[in-house]
This record gives sequence, C-alpha cells and structure tokens, in this order.
Amino acid sequence: MDSLIVTPLRLLLMAALSLPAAARGGDTPADAAGLYHDYCSVCHGDRGDGQSRARQGLIPPPRDFTAPGMAGEMPRQRMIDSVLNGRPGTAMVGWKSRLSTQQAAAIVDYIRGNFMRTADAAGVHTMPHTVPSAPQQPEPPVRIPRGSAKRGMALYMANCSTCHGVEGKGDGPRAYFISPRPRDFTSVAAREKLDSTTLFHAVRQGVVGKEMPAWGKVWNHQQIADVSAFVTANFLRTASRKP
Repeated sequence: MDSLIVTPLRLLLMAALSLPAAARGGDTPADAAGLYHDYCSVCHGDRGDGQSRARQGLIPPPRDFTAPGMAGEMPRQRMIDSVLNGRPGTAMVGWKSRLSTQQAAAIVDYIRGNFMRTADAAGVHTMPHTVPSAPQQPEPPVRIPRGSAKRGMALYMANCSTCHGVEGKGDGPRAYFISPRPRDFTSVAAREKLDSTTLFHAVRQGVVGKEMPAWGKVWNHQQIADVSAFVTANFLRTASRKP
C-alpha cells in the first residue's frame, strides 16, 4: 500500500482543483452567471441545454432548460428547492451547504432569464409531449475480462479518487458536497456486498440516484475490469484482512 501514500501538498492541490472557482476565490461569488458556471455548467452545459461532457455518464441525463415547455414544467420555487436540496433519483446534488437561498434564487433567475426566456415570453405552461418508446431488447451478457490491479491503479487515481479517496474511504476532496456520500470501499457493508464482478457492472452502468456516472460510455471493458481489480485487491480484500 506504499504506492497509495499521497503527500499533504498533493492532497491540497487535489482539493483546490475540485472546488468551484467561486469557492476558491471567496465566500460570495460575484454574480449569477458566475454561480451558474461554477456549480451548474459542468452538468447542464454552458448554454443550459444539458449538452455537457458529463451528460453521457449521468443517469438520467441533466435537464435541458432550453426545451419547449420547460418553464411551465419547472416552477421557480421548485427549481430553487432543487438547487438547495437536490433531486432524489437523479445525480442532482443539493448545494445548501455551499449556497445561500439568495444565491440559489440568483442561479434559478439566471437560468429562467437566459435559457427559458423564450418559453416564458411565449407563456408556455404545458407539459412536454412524451412519445412512447419502443420495447428495448435485452442486453446480451457482457464478457468480463481479467483485470489488472496494476493498470487499474492509474485509472482509479486519475478518475475515481477525487470522490472515493486515495485510500478508498469515500473521503475524496469532492465528497464533502456529494449526497449520498461516495462509497467507502473499506467498510463492512462494502466488503459484504461488493466483489470484482458487482464493481464491474456498477462502474460500467453507473448507479441511479447517486453521482456515480456510467463509465462504460468512456472506458472499454478492459479498463473497467482493471479499475474493479484495483479496488478489490487494495480496498475490499485489504480491509477484510484487518483485525
């Protein structure tokens, strides 16, 4: 486990890079546009259309605020509540520990004024039309390749440790504002529930209702197996050997 030792300086740098720019620069961000950029654009996109880099990894995908009827579907007060408390069953986390009610309202007014403006001006207050989807064919079984913990370490440290922590305890620098908190792989519950196979599927498909994206959108099966092998060997099995 010597390879997992991280200097305090590196931890501070990781924490600083994971914080929104507004939080690093002071207690009160300058304006609503800055608030939106720092807290919302990473998922909802700079234009509010949900077309962000994170979109493919979030289940369900982020809201498209520019969609017809969105202003009527999402009243202002509901949006403020979502910013502060999150939305169960989605990757939308609550920001009440970082934002005041006034700041949340400023973000919502920015979204409504800049992305929902056309719908508001037209007085659109209808629910969006839902087109029935065709029945989905069952997904063929996935062949899980043999994972390499050595290769998986680099992937884990670069992509997973900011949430799950460098020692797998769910205490990464981003974990403080994620609800529910990231999985602690060293816990008794994790050892009882998880193994390399369940980890593979969770990493590949994501976890509904948590800020755990579907890495199968960006990683191949071998990379996912490597990360799963690293977590299993270094956190699950190591924890199980402790007295």
